[in-house]
Amino acid sequence: MSTRKYIGITVLVLILIVIIFAGGMLYKMKQFNDVEQYLSRQEDAAKSNREKLKGRFILKGAKCAGFTFTGNKTVLWTNEMFCNDPDSLNIQWINDSTFTTKSITRNNTDCPPGVELYEIVSYNSSSLLLKSTWLGWGEHDPEILEFTKAE
Repeated sequence: MSTRKYIGITVLVLILIVIIFAGGMLYKMKQFNDVEQYLSRQEDAAKSNREKLKGRFILKGAKCAGFTFTGNKTVLWTNEMFCNDPDSLNIQWINDSTFTTKSITRNNTDCPPGVELYEIVSYNSSSLLLKSTWLGWGEHDPEILEFTKAE
């Protein structure tokens, strides 16, 4: 083979390598954009629940126990025995239907804060059904909690 053929083949190989590399980069960029769009949609969906879930929800069968959703960062939990002294909890939305709550007040320095995971099973303007999962120490089975919107 002549030197021209070697140079021609080398140039073609280099062009193919550049095309393959550029194609790989474009593919990664598309994947990144797909992930970015997915995360953006998840964030929008979670925001929509954050915006919709406002006000006071009383636990079924209770006089005053329940949640008061006050904003994006905090929620109040009222115990049945202390109707006028609700506990403030941090709330963090994980996705459209799942959030965690964590106690703000530290009652015992030897214990971690109370943390629970909630999944919205169903929600409309007058009722809320949550699956509650305890994430702290001890064994507790998940339970379904039914709430009615307070007027």
